[in-house]
Amino acid sequence: MLEQQMRFLLKQKKQLEGQLNQVQKSNYMMQGLNNQMEYFKDTLEMADTMSTMVQLQKEKLATMDMDKIEAMGERMDDLKVEMEEIEDVMGRTYEMDDDYDENEYDEMMEELQNEIILEEKMGINNNNNKNENVTNTDTQVNNTDNKLEGLI
Repeated sequence: MLEQQMRFLLKQKKQLEGQLNQVQKSNYMMQGLNNQMEYFKDTLEMADTMSTMVQLQKEKLATMDMDKIEAMGERMDDLKVEMEEIEDVMGRTYEMDDDYDENEYDEMMEELQNEIILEEKMGINNNNNKNENVTNTDTQVNNTDNKLEGLI
């Protein structure tokens, strides 16, 4: 009798294990089907979104004025050319002789400053002579520029 009971329990155990295995397989299959359904839903949503985006792009393109866009592009090209010209002007280098003497330039600047101080002390800087002083100073600056150019 104990042997029969043991056989019965083993048989029942195998049946229960089979049922558990069957339920696990069913559960796994249901999860797979659920995942497929989610994937299809996501795909449909993405397709709807893409369709909406295409429609919006068509509407925006219909409202765009290509002439204005081309004109703006041309203005940007013109500005770019102008900026390049400015960069070229700003980037110019002026060749100077290697023989220039910085002390000589300093001496010329000092002479100019001394002349200006001397003129101020002599009272040349009154209201009647202001224009004359400006002219003299401009002449001195031009003379100095000429001397500098001669050195260059």
